[in-house]
Amino acid sequence: MGNDKVDVTAHLKVDELGDAAAARKRNADAMAALVAAYPELRKPFHGVWMIAEVVGQNPFATEQAMSQIH
Repeated sequence: MGNDKVDVTAHLKVDELGDAAAARKRNADAMAALVAAYPELRKPFHGVWMIAEVVGQNPFATEQAMSQIH
């Protein structure tokens, strides 16, 4: 494995997952907010996994490299 950086994983508690496009956008927005609040995460980490969770349902997870988070 050539990548020596690990990913940040964050869990997001939500009321409902919604459709896949809405869930993906919500996760991307949450990633952007996380990195905006903690810009020091950009350099040492490869990317972010955001896992949206609703009680009683399967979680919805997405991953983006730091370079893709705006």
